[in-house]
Amino acid sequence: MKSDLPIRALKRAAELKGGADKLATHLGVPHSTLQLWLTDKATLPQQIFDKVIDVMLEDDIAALKGTPPPAPAKAPPRVLVVDDDVSGAYGLARVIQQLGYPVETASDGPTAMESARRFRPEVIFLDLRMPGMDGVEIARLLKAEGLGSHIVAATAYQSELDRTRTVSAGFDAQVLKPLDAASLEKLLTGLR
Repeated sequence: MKSDLPIRALKRAAELKGGADKLATHLGVPHSTLQLWLTDKATLPQQIFDKVIDVMLEDDIAALKGTPPPAPAKAPPRVLVVDDDVSGAYGLARVIQQLGYPVETASDGPTAMESARRFRPEVIFLDLRMPGMDGVEIARLLKAEGLGSHIVAATAYQSELDRTRTVSAGFDAQVLKPLDAASLEKLLTGLR
């Protein structure tokens, strides 16, 4: 008979970390892999099991000392990049991912809306100049549905950075593309 100890340990560690997503991040594994272990569809590797035990021990040691366990680290916000220039979207998304943020891309308005409904990003980088629905129209639709806590107008054209226009559409910030990693990190940190 197979032991369910690894599954029980994973569930307890997820509780202590504040959820399965945060535990997956702590363990450095994709959420889908963690789900396979939790549903006993894959074998939990010993080195990961050791990390799970460490999570539980931290909590027990803190309880014995009478001190609260360390607060779980806040998960980085999910980011959606919307740009009809696929290479530009990929480049920006790649830098965001390298900074440690979960990120997805979309290349048009309908795809952006669908992605935002499914992915629930906290931050959305939205190109202003796109065929079909432009960035302003997409921003208004996102805000109307309560999607995206922070929407950033992104454009390669200085002339499009009209603060009155972007603020009235619901943008929280505006940036000129391309962005370097340091500026991007500063912006993302400031939006939290």
